[in-house]
Amino acid sequence: MGVTIRTVAEAADVSPATVSRVFNDTAPVDPDTREHILNTADRLGYVPNATARSLSLDETHTFGVLLPFLTGEYFPEVIRGLDRAAREHNRLLMLSSSHHSSETLCRALGSMNGRIDGLVLMLPQLDPAAYRDHLPADVPAVLLNSTAEGHDLSALSIDNREGGRLATRHLVDRGHERIGIITGDPATQETHERLAGYRAALRTAALPAREEWVVEGDFHRASGEAGARTLLAASPRPTAIFASNDYMAMGAIRALQADGHAVPGDVAVVGFDDLPNAEHFSPALTTIDARMVDLGTEAIALLMEKTEGEACSRRVRRLAPSLTVRSSCGAAPCDRTRSAR
Repeated sequence: MGVTIRTVAEAADVSPATVSRVFNDTAPVDPDTREHILNTADRLGYVPNATARSLSLDETHTFGVLLPFLTGEYFPEVIRGLDRAAREHNRLLMLSSSHHSSETLCRALGSMNGRIDGLVLMLPQLDPAAYRDHLPADVPAVLLNSTAEGHDLSALSIDNREGGRLATRHLVDRGHERIGIITGDPATQETHERLAGYRAALRTAALPAREEWVVEGDFHRASGEAGARTLLAASPRPTAIFASNDYMAMGAIRALQADGHAVPGDVAVVGFDDLPNAEHFSPALTTIDARMVDLGTEAIALLMEKTEGEACSRRVRRLAPSLTVRSSCGAAPCDRTRSAR
């Protein structure tokens, strides 16, 4: 048999109830006794039974996380923030992915039911009304980068409209008057918000927003390549491109270079997200910092407030983006410029 609470109690010369109080935090224990029990348990290699602990406390100390995917460069950065904050609060994470499928989402939610104390959901392509009834009862949930409208869930996102405005304004400040945009997946809220920020910056600068300079993408690199070639065929063609994420910006740069156009000499490019690879790309990518790690840490902070009873009401928060200037826009690299909002 493995090491049990009774084994630890006998070795520490205390009662099993005292050992249980130490590991379940159900009642105060003398600090010296507590330290002695923990040292004894560590020496014996005792591992608390998480299932028994959850039954006795009516909590699991585990948060569920549902993301569209767990791979790439974007989602691991969000997970890094989630994991860092969860560990700081002595919580575990149960991860799964939806692959933009309602059926997969419902199966994942069903497997988490009864096993989590809180839930983080990033489902930008799904309407919350489609899965609201499938969420575990009485489990607080936080939506990441999803619409904050039409539901009663707490929501946390980057200010995508402001990010789009910052990116476009920077190109305006660099002297560009013909600025194109490669938008993201039209099924996501962030696509429309970033496009709105682009249009707002052009209006403020009294510059035209020609429809032939607005090209639809899907957040993948290939659509950035196709979008850049479409913009190059416009007459007149843009001298600068704002791509709605870094993958498309990288694709656009490769297409421009393949067609003999220098970046930023002939066409300047700005992206959105600030992926880990952005600064190592050639040319290094000017981009909007989407605060991916911060989204993860702030989501855990919101769940901790709710699970500890500090905040029961719905929260809606938007994190301020910043501009990271590198080589692809034609400006000298400098420190990040945080939004003034």
